[in-house]
Amino acid sequence: MWEALVKENHLIELDWRRLLKELEDLEKTSPGMILLQSVMWAFKQNNANVDRALNRYVGFYGKDIHWYMCRASIGPLLGRTSMVTDIIDNCYPASSINGLITVMNAAAQTGMFISAKRAYQDLVGLGVDNIEERSYIRLPITLAAADYMIEHGIDERAVADRIQVAHAIAKQHARTNTFSVLANEFGVTIEYLIDAEIEQLVDINLDISEALCSKFEDTLSEHISLGVTQANVKE
Repeated sequence: MWEALVKENHLIELDWRRLLKELEDLEKTSPGMILLQSVMWAFKQNNANVDRALNRYVGFYGKDIHWYMCRASIGPLLGRTSMVTDIIDNCYPASSINGLITVMNAAAQTGMFISAKRAYQDLVGLGVDNIEERSYIRLPITLAAADYMIEHGIDERAVADRIQVAHAIAKQHARTNTFSVLANEFGVTIEYLIDAEIEQLVDINLDISEALCSKFEDTLSEHISLGVTQANVKE
């Protein structure tokens, strides 16, 4: 859906409005259209309308697995980690392939690599053999990051909280929801990809460091490095 609405990393307003109108017209016959409306508003970073659509769905159909999966899928886009932790804590889709794929992708995108690994292992247990084809994360790196965090006893929720802060700072400078991950025996490096000059990247990284130091007593910097890098640099 996203690819059809974007050109050169900018939302095509006319196409976005047209698709939203189609979803609104279809919602009476298909409840899933309400959830898709929340996704549309997530593309706009409009949290109020995202929540309004999600709440309307709950009013009609309750908090079912589709509601949890939708929230988890847009949580990384909005920088709202709680949307991902909700499905992990309250409606873990242990027997649903699509649900586990959603958890694996969303958890990895919010720094909860241990939960992503759990979902991956559950998919393997269900006999799913095309997991990597159905993921939009770098699965080997995700598993390596999870192993590092497990080995060193790092709370993935604490990492996710710090990523949320870094994401908020990065978004003040440029639209970005994608980060690169490097994991090895020395730690885990997470960098948001931004199309900017080196000087601006340095300033953003300083802002992120200051925000983390002011918000958290322990920045986890011994194990986790957070920042931004140039979007046009190959991973």
